[in-house]
Amino acid sequence: MAELSKGQPREYRPTPIPIRDEAERLVKIYPYVDDDGVIVAEKGRFERTDGRKTFRWRMPGAEGWGGLDGISMADMPLYGAPALRLQPSASVYYVEGEKACDACTAQGLVAVTHGGGASIKDFGASLNVLRGRTVYLWPDNDAPGSAYMALIKAKLSVMGCDIRLVSVALPPKGDAFDYFASGGTVEGIESADPEKPVVQLLA
Repeated sequence: MAELSKGQPREYRPTPIPIRDEAERLVKIYPYVDDDGVIVAEKGRFERTDGRKTFRWRMPGAEGWGGLDGISMADMPLYGAPALRLQPSASVYYVEGEKACDACTAQGLVAVTHGGGASIKDFGASLNVLRGRTVYLWPDNDAPGSAYMALIKAKLSVMGCDIRLVSVALPPKGDAFDYFASGGTVEGIESADPEKPVVQLLA
């Protein structure tokens, strides 16, 4: 670099701002698969060290997270739906969120969720795969979660489903992931009376 002569102004270079430790990072990619086993889209979970999280979508094969390219949430299959074909007679746990769904699957349960979250109102034909099943609705421990599962219950009620509600002692906004992470067991859920429409678990 050439030496600056006297009086020559120096180029202004701002001091770099250090990257804070709450920088967003991709922690999980959730594939959404149709009835033919083809990945329709991928949903990315991004987290910060302060606990905040965001979600982004991308099409299969894309490197960036540019969205669903015109696909509506009503056209998306349920997350976890491929397992329904492998276990046609198994009970299904409908939870809120992919993390909760994976926590159930890790315990050997058949579980599904919708990618639109608690705000979704139009499910298209995605719920048809639950027709005639025994479905345990497992809401997050908050008002939006309860309202969301009430909507799912209304839609499944006309599909010949045997609907039950899992109600567990959880912290505010707690879900299936928190239940199993705190030592909850599948046996604790399945020991409830199958004839009762509501499964009540006590702490």
